[in-house]
Amino acid sequence: MKLLQMFLTVVVFLQGCVSITKYQRVVLANASQRVTIKKLHLKIKTLQQQNNGLLDSLAIFKNYAASRYPSKTHTATNIRPESGVEVSNDSFQTAREKKILYYMNYARVKPKEFLKTGVLPNLKDTTGYYERTLIETLRKMKAVSPLMASKKMYALALCHARESGLTGYVGHIRSHGCAKGYNAECCAYGHANYSSDEALNYVLQLLVDDGVPSLGHREIILLPWLKTAAVSLQPHVSYGENVVIDFSATN
Repeated sequence: MKLLQMFLTVVVFLQGCVSITKYQRVVLANASQRVTIKKLHLKIKTLQQQNNGLLDSLAIFKNYAASRYPSKTHTATNIRPESGVEVSNDSFQTAREKKILYYMNYARVKPKEFLKTGVLPNLKDTTGYYERTLIETLRKMKAVSPLMASKKMYALALCHARESGLTGYVGHIRSHGCAKGYNAECCAYGHANYSSDEALNYVLQLLVDDGVPSLGHREIILLPWLKTAAVSLQPHVSYGENVVIDFSATN
């Protein structure tokens, strides 16, 4: 009888030990879960702070873009440079945008003169492939008609330039909001180091087309069958500025 009692006592003791062990495991598991949850809360809080910071930066940038580039139409100008190539007097492009279009037309209408006055004085090196081929192209090129400013092309260029600037996008793929309706397009980002004249700097950047084996930008600017174009110059979160130029084969 005593042996049976002792046996039952040992069994109860062992069961108690097992229960205590299970209890300890549950406690440890709950503690680990609490630590994990606390870490997740801290991570979520950090991500929320970062997101709020990005939203604040985007709001500041949007306000800057809206103040610098209002949506209303721009004042027309009637500048007539010494080259004899007219600056567009449209009411939708800014003075800087018109000047970019002017330099492209200068290269089209008077290629040899533009080479002499706009290209050669601003090229630090004329021996590189891209520089040499541009010089050769302008020397051999015959004059073609200037590009007329197009309000339709301006709306398309403005849409893509604004969207690219706000999102930091680089390229030609458009969202559904910027519908296609152009025959050719040139995009440039930031400032190349060719000329202190910002408009000429952009045009030289596209004409030299350094690092673009197809020379697509150069060819588009000088294509004789393109009739109209428009330029949109907008802020860009990654490069400071971006320019989009859309072209059409129709008037």
